[in-house]
Amino acid sequence: MPAPSADRSDYVQWRHFVTSLEKLFCTDVTFLPPVRIRQRLPTVEENATNDGQRHDEVCLVMETGGAAIGIVCKAPQPGRSKTRLAHAVGAAAASELSACFLRDVAAAIEAVPEMLGRRGYGVYAPVGTEDIMRQLLPPGFGLLLQAGDDLGHVLIGATRAFLSAGHDCMLLVNGDSPTLPPRLLTQAIAILRRPGDHMVLGPASDGGYYLIGLKRPHPQLFERIAWGTDSVGRATCERAHEIGLATTMLAEWYDVDDVETLRWLQEELLGHSTRFRGGGFAAASRAFLKAAPQISA
Repeated sequence: MPAPSADRSDYVQWRHFVTSLEKLFCTDVTFLPPVRIRQRLPTVEENATNDGQRHDEVCLVMETGGAAIGIVCKAPQPGRSKTRLAHAVGAAAASELSACFLRDVAAAIEAVPEMLGRRGYGVYAPVGTEDIMRQLLPPGFGLLLQAGDDLGHVLIGATRAFLSAGHDCMLLVNGDSPTLPPRLLTQAIAILRRPGDHMVLGPASDGGYYLIGLKRPHPQLFERIAWGTDSVGRATCERAHEIGLATTMLAEWYDVDDVETLRWLQEELLGHSTRFRGGGFAAASRAFLKAAPQISA
């Protein structure tokens, strides 16, 4: 198990995971500010990998009661990151861009007012890349190893882990939207803290979604989904309708996955986009693209 960082002197490692904190909070309260209760967030299903072996989970410190915001991502590695983009810009540049995107999405999470009660996490893969993730994410972020390779399993696993750990709601966002506006994260948290059960969905330009927000785990939302197709968003809304789950849609945004969407990013950063306005500053991506003018969509 990786050693805890130096700033975690009050780190407490629990042998057993506490699955319920209901006794600590009044059931009629819809917003639970962070409290100084420390606990371990376990990896889901012990995070078994493809080789069938069980690996020690990454332990992290959580402040229960606020919103969890998890970035679903792969650790940037040349040849393994942004493979579609790599065909155009090269494996090394694609990996560097992936790292910049993660830094910028993390900055968007950090821009959500802390008084709302929120904490960021990296929901990452593959195992063994914890050091890479810690270098990219802010010191206050936690890490959760993805459960399996199927995206549906990853999403429901992270949802259950965050909500079981005591967060009052959780958002899962992709790591490929460097200009993701912090206001959309803030809006999603506000919607989830209204009375009643809700799903918040941020539709992506490719037919998928860049954000899903829940206050209760609903595995049906991640079943019978053709991941990687333009039907993902529509199918997810259909699953929500089938189980009677109220859905609120946020504004459309986009992922940077290929040459076309990289061009969208460059246009937006130059202030030339007519489709996406009011996005985050994306300091890391902006600086990298400015220093590497040879990267052109």
